[in-house]
Amino acid sequence: MQIIFCCDIIFGMEPIIWQAYEFEHNEKTPDWFWIVGIIGGTLAVVAVVFNSILFAVLIVMGTISMILFGNKEPYLLDCEINKKGVRVHKTFYPYSNLDEFNVTEGYSPKLILKSSKTFMPLITIPIADVPADEIIDTLSGVIKYEEELREPFAHIIMDYLGF
Repeated sequence: MQIIFCCDIIFGMEPIIWQAYEFEHNEKTPDWFWIVGIIGGTLAVVAVVFNSILFAVLIVMGTISMILFGNKEPYLLDCEINKKGVRVHKTFYPYSNLDEFNVTEGYSPKLILKSSKTFMPLITIPIADVPADEIIDTLSGVIKYEEELREPFAHIIMDYLGF
């Protein structure tokens, strides 16, 4: 579904609007929760044996966080590329803060934006059923297209583990 505003026609850029889930939900079996709990509990016991109580507490908190995050259902994101920047749900990224972009294709296509901000250097946005060529054509007039820009390794690991 695309909505064209009259001011966007004047500036020559039609907005691209789509919806996508924030992540791909993988149903977790009870075995997955048991494995995470056993591994976390074992690591916490090992930390206590080595007299590192603070590290054991950190492991327990991390394990609980993983279990809670494993149950989380993804919510639907409203995404838009317009003449001023990129909007993902309630967050807006103006073009002045974006340096480069790439679109990964395959099983789970994503738009990767490199930001000039220190605390959020890479932004990964699922693109669902929007054609990659359309996004590349729209953004390449405003931001540098960098084919070597890839998804962060931590995101790949999290996808592999089912998060």
